[in-house]
Amino acid sequence: MVVEDLDLDLWVSADGSEVLRLDEDEFAASGLAASDPEAAARAVVALDELELLGREGLIDLLA
Repeated sequence: MVVEDLDLDLWVSADGSEVLRLDEDEFAASGLAASDPEAAARAVVALDELELLGREGLIDLLA
């Protein structure tokens, strides 16, 4: 299995009060949007979905 870090991170505080998207500048600089636009779009959609779950308190960080 090959796993590639897409430089996108989501940070959720322990109490769930803060959700931050991190490293979007690194993602943009990676060139993935130009080399594989479909993969880049899927990565952004996945981050959007995770952010929504985090904001709704549905991410269990201890699981």
